[in-house]
Amino acid sequence: MEYKKIVCPCCNKEVSIPISRYGKDYEFDYGTLINSEEEFFDLIDMCPECGYVMLFDYGVSEDNREFVASEYYQEIFKNPDIEEGLKKWILYAVLSESYENLTEAGIAYTKAYDYLELKNMELDQRLILKAADCFLKSADENESFIDLYLGVDAMRRAGELQRAEKLLDAACEVYKGEMVDELVWQEKMHIFLESTKKEYLDIEVPE
Repeated sequence: MEYKKIVCPCCNKEVSIPISRYGKDYEFDYGTLINSEEEFFDLIDMCPECGYVMLFDYGVSEDNREFVASEYYQEIFKNPDIEEGLKKWILYAVLSESYENLTEAGIAYTKAYDYLELKNMELDQRLILKAADCFLKSADENESFIDLYLGVDAMRRAGELQRAEKLLDAACEVYKGEMVDELVWQEKMHIFLESTKKEYLDIEVPE
């Protein structure tokens, strides 16, 4: 494996990190990330000193540094029982929550759950339920159908099929249009088939 040297924007130490197969200049949006498979799991860089995780560059504030140094964050970072690829997405999820970027947190929790599913590891439903919670909170705050849809899909994957369908029915009373109709039909088919697996979502999530 090849490594590159960087200066961590959080702890300011020079560290060596693996070079991912896809550089940060690779063009993708949230929709691509939601549907990605194994090739995208190494996109996140993690500082081996402080545990700060990097995907999109939002800069690092003092509040961010305090959060990364917190007992809660460091307990996850230093936990030897969490596989590193999974750990990066969990840390990115909790870090995104600390930024109050709930859509990104939901996606990161989803990717952590995807990682378990793809690697045939024991599924931890807390991750996909956290994803649903983040998406639905964001939907309420931003009146976003896409966030609501992602929350419903996460709920479906958690096995909460009746709750997911009720939310979809309620959404149809608020949101209208061809895209809404298509996505609702797609999700209702997954629910009808009682699928709790990852399914392709034909969406584009705005950054």
